[in-house]
This record gives sequence, structure tokens and C-alpha cells, in this order.
Amino acid sequence: MNNQEEQRRYLELIYRKSVHMSHLIEEISNLAKLDSPHYPLAADSGDLAELIREIAVECYEELESKHMQLAVDVPEACEHGVFDIHLMRRALSNLLINAVKHNPPHTCITLRLEQIESQFLIFVMDDGPTIPEHLEHNLFNPFVRGSQSRGQEEGSGLGLAISAQIAQLHRGSLTLRNLPGHKQFILSLPFSRPPQTHLFKKSN
Repeated sequence: MNNQEEQRRYLELIYRKSVHMSHLIEEISNLAKLDSPHYPLAADSGDLAELIREIAVECYEELESKHMQLAVDVPEACEHGVFDIHLMRRALSNLLINAVKHNPPHTCITLRLEQIESQFLIFVMDDGPTIPEHLEHNLFNPFVRGSQSRGQEEGSGLGLAISAQIAQLHRGSLTLRNLPGHKQFILSLPFSRPPQTHLFKKSN
């Protein structure tokens, strides 16, 4: 390898590392803000079914590059709920990107939305490897990566923690159902019709 080629590779490595560090700092800052008990949600009326469809389209190239299949199972007509659209887009995008990054090629991923009585249930499911038990109970803590079990080092380890925090800010939850050959991340949101106010505060 000549000196010019070696220098180019080192510069590319330094650039990738700097981008990763900038992203990591931004993610840590976002998580710290979301952890504040007074973080205001810009809550408004929104269509979760349409939001899920949009996120599926946005991730199409990443899915295609890994030869993955994506199924979107949402009702054609869905009652509008109340949530912070920007944050909910972030939470769901994190879950889908997590499934793409930490599963092997040809994995089948499903996005599903159900409304059951007083709550919305959003499923991000895949038929990739299950998550080991020693990681399962800490998966939503910062810097824990399910991919540690599959020998990958992509990502900051903050995506799931941020998604879980966003769910809690909406008085909901994010859980993992780990089944043989199949796993489900389930984000639940309380259903409420658009209120007069457009501000939520995190409950203690």
C-alpha cells in the first residue's frame, strides 16, 4: 500500500469516528433533555397509521440494501390520537432502524398498529435472532446494544433508551416480547381524543 492510499484510509477512519462521536454527543444530549420531569410535549392530534406508513417509506433504502422484507399492517381508518408527532416519529424510526441494523440480511420485519379500548399498541416485530436473557432486562438502558450478542458494533446504544423515554413522556411504555425465532418491541400509548390544551408534562 502506498503512502497516499494509507493516508486516505486513515483520513476516512478519522472522519467516520468524528461523525460517530458527534452523533453520540447529540444522542446523549437528547436523552438528558427527555429525562427532565418538565419536558414539554408539543402534543397535537395525529394519525399514527399514516405516521407508520411514512416511516416505512423513509427506511426503504436501508431495508433494500440488506435485502429485508417489510410488512406494514395498519388499519385504513384509524382514530386520531394525541401525541408529539416529532418525538413519536423519532421513537418509531429508532425501533425500525434498530431492527434493520441488528438483524441479518433477509430478515422479515413487520410494523403493526392496533387500537384496543383505551390504548394504541404499535408492534415492531422481526424473525431475526432473539436477544439473550442477560441483555433483555437492561435493553432500554443507555449504551446497551442487543447487537452485542450478534457480534455487531453499529449504533450508539441509545436508540432504544430514547424510544422508551419518549413512550414514558406520553404516559405509555416500551416493552420487549422475546419469543423463539421471533421478537416484538411493543410501544403502547394511552388513547385520548384531542384535548383543548397542547401541552403534556411527564408524570412523576
